[in-house]
Amino acid sequence: METVFRQSYLKGTSNRLNDVKQLEGKYDLFICASSWDGRCVCVTDSKISVDYAIPIFFSVRDNMGLRDKYDKLILKYCKRIAARTIPISGASINVEMMWNDLHKNILTIMESVHRPLDIIIDISTLPRYYYGAICALGIKTGFAHKITCFYAEANYPPPNQAEQEIAFTGGSWRAIPIPGLLGDYDPRKKRFYLVSIGFEGWKTLRVVSRADPERVSILFPDPGFDMEYPDRTLNNNQELIWQYKVPDTQVVKAHAGDAIGAWKALSINSVERAEEENTYYLCSGTKPHSLAMILRAMALKYPVVLYNRPDEHNVVLIEPNGKYWKYEIKDLTVCRYE
Repeated sequence: METVFRQSYLKGTSNRLNDVKQLEGKYDLFICASSWDGRCVCVTDSKISVDYAIPIFFSVRDNMGLRDKYDKLILKYCKRIAARTIPISGASINVEMMWNDLHKNILTIMESVHRPLDIIIDISTLPRYYYGAICALGIKTGFAHKITCFYAEANYPPPNQAEQEIAFTGGSWRAIPIPGLLGDYDPRKKRFYLVSIGFEGWKTLRVVSRADPERVSILFPDPGFDMEYPDRTLNNNQELIWQYKVPDTQVVKAHAGDAIGAWKALSINSVERAEEENTYYLCSGTKPHSLAMILRAMALKYPVVLYNRPDEHNVVLIEPNGKYWKYEIKDLTVCRYE
């Protein structure tokens, strides 16, 4: 399964992989994040090699020893595939400080090789804030020639016996803009939200309600990773759709795992009205759908892309389902040189 799409100066290609070993090649830099989520170690079966690796180890841990186990596996893997490994650590909710540290290291690496980088990122357990900023600023400031993202699909736990949905995060969400994706703002215009939706619909509704946009459109994950997931997502977001009277014509459907296919679907449907509205993209759905909105915002330049920063991250046991994706993003205006 392959999808290719080009918009403005960007070209993207997505490929569905049946085996992680199909992920191979030489890159300048590899970035990943450890987690209690079992998907964080899927990439360790790949056949890539890199000059530099930056594994991220967030300070929050689980009481089952999963982080202890996975941290060791990831660090060992990075040291095996990379000529140099630069671990960074910090609080998962302190995204601005963590991003500053990551960004500084990326720029140092670029300066050492004297050319734009080929970067590969495992986005399976990396928060959207970081890979969004890498894509946006990497392309905008020229430190990246090509960005490849790897993603492992997941099997999610069902709702508990009280029919309460799983919560990946605790407390409330605060929507903050991703660096490089600040967009444009005109106080004379109305407010429009394009929202990618997932299982945590009640938190998505709170964020949207606080912003109180005049209009809302939806990026909906259908097909899902499992045939039951679209109905589950719809049930959890029915109140949002009802409150903002979102018509079917403003619901864009795309495969939950195909970031480039979702980007293409957004471009074909073109739900934005830039002449009369300030445009905000809210990333509340799958990681690939967030990447799709990031790419569309990069191409259009005027949307703001928002990351839901939580008060805390909850330990939820998630396992890979054995299906994987590779997304390649190229800036067609940049010439790579040695």
